[in-house]
Amino acid sequence: MTRSRYIATILARVAQRERDAAQALVRVAEVNAGKRPPPAPDAPLEPVEALMLAMTTEAKTFEADLAANLGPEDAHRIASRMCRDRGTARAKPGSQ
Repeated sequence: MTRSRYIATILARVAQRERDAAQALVRVAEVNAGKRPPPAPDAPLEPVEALMLAMTTEAKTFEADLAANLGPEDAHRIASRMCRDRGTARAKPGSQ
């Protein structure tokens, strides 16, 4: 099973608990938009929230780590090529 398939499976199972999942996805979107501070490291999170926060910050963290050693231009070039696994998670079913 591919990484994308694992994520899709998790999101599909979470959809069964639609209200909690939708609220978790909204919180993640607000964190990424700068409208809400990131949760504390020890804060209890819905599993989908923890997953999506990790996934949405992964490329930025990777690029920052590379930039420390390679410089910002090379880091961006490498990270943008390696972190291409993109997908969309929606808080409202059918709002595509």
